[in-house]
Amino acid sequence: MTKPWLSVITPSAGRRALVERKLAALGRQTLGPDRIEMVLVDNACPEAVGDAVEAGQWPFRLRVLRSARRLSAADARMLAGEAATGRWLWLSDDDCEPAADAAAIHLRRHERERCVSVGSVRFVEPSGVRAWRAARPGFAQVTGVNTVLARADLLAVRPHIVRLPRPYGGEDTALGLALAAAGLPIVGVPAAWVDHHGPDPRRGGDARKGFEAGFNATILAAHYRHAAWALGVHPLQLALKRVAFGAPLLPLWRAVAARTADFEYAYYQGSRSAWRTQAPGRRA
Repeated sequence: MTKPWLSVITPSAGRRALVERKLAALGRQTLGPDRIEMVLVDNACPEAVGDAVEAGQWPFRLRVLRSARRLSAADARMLAGEAATGRWLWLSDDDCEPAADAAAIHLRRHERERCVSVGSVRFVEPSGVRAWRAARPGFAQVTGVNTVLARADLLAVRPHIVRLPRPYGGEDTALGLALAAAGLPIVGVPAAWVDHHGPDPRRGGDARKGFEAGFNATILAAHYRHAAWALGVHPLQLALKRVAFGAPLLPLWRAVAARTADFEYAYYQGSRSAWRTQAPGRRA
């Protein structure tokens, strides 16, 4: 088999059906299966996802890495990146289903310039489908949904990625900030579409995730002060949110969009907690 150009980096903690759906979509890529490999991290999956996909027949190279203990999303991604053999890495989670031409569109951009490319996303949620078009992405849009970068660039910024104290939220942004600080342009490839299956955490109302995401965002802002406003944790924003979340505005917001309000309130509380308890880190 020809050495692949593109390694698809996919950590998974379960969701076998979604993983198999993703594999089928990768088999339909116009780039050609001989130019693709998938590096799947079976991240302590209770469903033994790695065993299930290894038993299947796929038209591209499939490599399964197993971790007996649950790794953070960032550590699982780095484990796969180190093991990958492709020149470029496609960060694409197990709940992401790419359109047939997405890989080829990404790589056409990379053949023109050294960059980090971010594609468009259709969020397929229980309430319906909404689309985000990658027009002018920045560090905050570098995610594990639809991002391609050179493997050498991921490994080069590895020592500079901020380690986050909370298990949820911020690992994608930490990578995006490190890549931007290294001078890599973050460019949009709007025609490269991926379907993301599942609810948006901000709309799901998970207060625990909201608190942890706000906490981690504040840690990132302590390292990259210029990013505080984009992360929604600038002191002025927190002062405004304190007013917005006071009576009677919060009850009114909950009456209109309860789950979103609960997540955003928890995000605010997490950011306040981090500013109070965490010493500032280095500044960039």
